[in-house]
Amino acid sequence: MDGDRAKREYWDQYKANIGPGETYEIPIQMTIPEKVSGIRPSGKYTITVHVLLKDVKVDTKIVNTVVK
Repeated sequence: MDGDRAKREYWDQYKANIGPGETYEIPIQMTIPEKVSGIRPSGKYTITVHVLLKDVKVDTKIVNTVVK
């Protein structure tokens, strides 16, 4: 159900001097609250990260997790 879905967006900028063929690890952490309005938010969650370079999407990573 669409009413059961929630979407949050977080923006951050990382500045690194990355050359062609080099890699850079970006630390990303998402905390799912223990309770929301007194109810434990159990269920399946999908976390999607879009990597932008000069405002152009260059990669997307998707992680699925379950909160019991």
